[in-house]
Formats: sequence, C-alpha cells, structure tokens
Amino acid sequence: MPRLAVAATLAATLVAGAASAQVMTAPPTYFEAQTKLTAAEMKATFSGKYHEDGVDIAGHYWTVDAAPDGTLKVAAGAYVDTGRARLDGLKLCVSYVKTWKGEEHCFQYAHHGKELASYGPDGKLDSTVTITH
Repeated sequence: MPRLAVAATLAATLVAGAASAQVMTAPPTYFEAQTKLTAAEMKATFSGKYHEDGVDIAGHYWTVDAAPDGTLKVAAGAYVDTGRARLDGLKLCVSYVKTWKGEEHCFQYAHHGKELASYGPDGKLDSTVTITH
C-alpha cells in the first residue's frame, strides 16, 4: 500500500524499462500538505476490500489488493509479496513478509487531486496512489 515504500525496495526487481518516471507535484512533506485525510476518511478509504494503484517518487509502479481481514498482496512487475495492514488513527500501518521481513511501517495521507499523496514514516512524500473499492 499504499503509501508503500515497498516500491523503492521492489525497484531493483523490476525489468529495465518497465517503469517510467513521473513528476511528483504533491507537497514534499506531510507537514506541508494542506488537505490531510481525517481519521474518518482514513477508515472509509482503508477499511474492507480495496485496490490501490501507486507510483513512488522514483517513478516505479505497483498495485496492492487488500482483503477485509487486513491481508495484503502487492505486485510490482513480476515481484509479489504478501502482508498485513491496520489503521492507527491517522496512519495506515503495513508490514510485508519479503520486502520488510515483517517490520511494520506507518504512512499518512493527504488529498492530491483525484489521487492521494502517501507520506512515509519520516514524513516525506513516498508515492501517489489511487484507491478503488
């Protein structure tokens, strides 16, 4: 997810030329973001079953499918991983089996046009994502 610095880790596994660079125009830090998601918006967005399409700040694309029980499946090119997600107020906390060896990382979100901007544990822009239910 989102939101997922997973893309940076997965980048090394992508086939050359599979990802194209994209210019990120969202504010560079969560602190600077003007339209942060509320706790209610986080719950409405990241609860239940959803699909996430994202691109990280390096231009690498990935998808996440979430099940109602919080299990995740991420794919970036031929690379796939599984994990878990949980909401913690204004943060979506995720862990992945292979990518982060089960370590949890928490992300915050802000509106960015029709997309969401995902900010990593350090508060810096990580990716932009589109969520569908």
